[in-house]
Amino acid sequence: MDNEGEFVAWYIQDSVFEGVCKPADIRARAVEDVQKIDERIKKIEELKAQKARLYAVIKHLGGGSKAPAFNETVDFSVSEDKLNPFFKDIMYYICDSLENSRQSDSWGIANDQILSQFGVENNKTIYSAIKWLGSRDIIVRDEDSYLQKGPKWEDRLCR
Repeated sequence: MDNEGEFVAWYIQDSVFEGVCKPADIRARAVEDVQKIDERIKKIEELKAQKARLYAVIKHLGGGSKAPAFNETVDFSVSEDKLNPFFKDIMYYICDSLENSRQSDSWGIANDQILSQFGVENNKTIYSAIKWLGSRDIIVRDEDSYLQKGPKWEDRLCR
């Protein structure tokens, strides 16, 4: 289904097939489906954060594989869906950390909090991820160089 109208028609038809016929009931079904999707997305985000923490365990214990170093030059005009998966994991981790962190009277995180999670070999990638998010006003730096939610925080795809 390439467009919204086709999807709406299909969803209504599918709802009727499932025995849901009233517009209010179809709308309630759609709201319930959105909530189920949101729950699944939240679980995926938690897994991504756990993945980043596991990379830190691997790095600190040595002997095994570690988080892949990513040394490509990042094109800041590229959309999120076309970025390297490891690069996106770092951006998701930054956003999740910022969402869950509190510094004094404002929300924010220091660069070293992010850097310590991925190892020195990935510093360039981490700074690139911070720049990528900053170039889209998703995050900004405050006067103390803490990362803060930017004016377009709600527009981010890394939730």
